[in-house]
Amino acid sequence: MESEDDLLEAARRLSELCGDAALLITRRSGGDDAVRQQTGGSRFQRRRGPCTTSPAAGDTVVAVLAVALGRGLPLADAGRLANTAAGIVVGKVGTSTVTLEELGERLA
Repeated sequence: MESEDDLLEAARRLSELCGDAALLITRRSGGDDAVRQQTGGSRFQRRRGPCTTSPAAGDTVVAVLAVALGRGLPLADAGRLANTAAGIVVGKVGTSTVTLEELGERLA
């Protein structure tokens, strides 16, 4: 990929090939993109904590995104929620979790 536009166009094409499946592209400290061929994309800027990576951040994004989508949240809202949860995890030392209380406080 040569540019940001190339990456997003490839994601849109892949989404189309997969029947308008939603794709999540993680960009480490740069945030995440959720892409669907028909509806375009959404960028979720990662909230930076004391460190920029965590062994559990990716797992947290996937878990929270899956639960949020399973509960019927739109992709953009589910992505923002998942990204917020990951932002909490990267602020902790080592592999860690996020609680509903922590997520509620961050969103308040």
